[in-house]
Amino acid sequence: MKLKLIMPRFLLFCMLLQLLPAMGRAAPTPLEEYREHGVTIVSSPEFQPIYFRNNEGKPVGLLVDYWKKWSEKTGIPVRFKAAPWKETMEMVIKGQADIHAGLVNMPERRALLDFSDPIMPVTTMLIVKGEDSHISKKRIYAGGTVGVISKSHPVTFFRNIYPSVKLHIFDNHKQLMDALAEDRLDAIVMDYPSFRFQNAKRETPIQAGISDILTTVLLHAGVGKGNETLLWIINDGFSKIKDSERERLKSRWFITEVHGHDWPTILAWASAIACAMGIALFFLFQIKPGHTLQKK
Repeated sequence: MKLKLIMPRFLLFCMLLQLLPAMGRAAPTPLEEYREHGVTIVSSPEFQPIYFRNNEGKPVGLLVDYWKKWSEKTGIPVRFKAAPWKETMEMVIKGQADIHAGLVNMPERRALLDFSDPIMPVTTMLIVKGEDSHISKKRIYAGGTVGVISKSHPVTFFRNIYPSVKLHIFDNHKQLMDALAEDRLDAIVMDYPSFRFQNAKRETPIQAGISDILTTVLLHAGVGKGNETLLWIINDGFSKIKDSERERLKSRWFITEVHGHDWPTILAWASAIACAMGIALFFLFQIKPGHTLQKK
């Protein structure tokens, strides 16, 4: 009888011993889970030099470098995906990607995604064919034809600020630039570094100039609605990137250009050289061979 009572208690004791290690372990934090599984980041490969594919098909660009630096700060591995621009937000909404690499925070998008703190600024330009175009920006804004990328912030910008402009919507930058080259548009809207990268790839580059600087906008990371934990991790990681580190990353993709000549500096150097030559010539012709200067 005693043996029958002891055996079940002994088995229960053994089961409790097996459960103790698991009971002592704390549940992994969301940060630990992300560090274990990593995150998938998506954007369009059209935005050179911000986000594009290199010759090997791998995503590269300034945003890619920013996210790699974020990965260093957080310890979270990152995987990059590239998709047509109009599909990128849908991929985050459907859970096919964890994070949108960078997009403008607009009211219609806030209904679909939650946004991080700003990652980086982008300035958009009104670009016209011909470096000295006869087409004035006033004429364009009064009813000209302007090419923009589908579902991009310039679409909203023009509809709100310059509703008289006739917008032509394109899926990608190649279509946009082809239309400008073929004189089907008065102007296109792009950030200038992207325009230069795209133009350099063309068999016949477009001679173009900047007609106007439209606006500077901020790019934010986008995540699925309600994912506040991932938003916090994103913001915390980017806050740890120093300004000096950001500048180093930017210098890889953006080169500061000097337009024109620095005439004040050139004239100053020319004057100094002329003065030195004048003094040398004076002494050369005034002091004969064998003569010495004497104090009076």
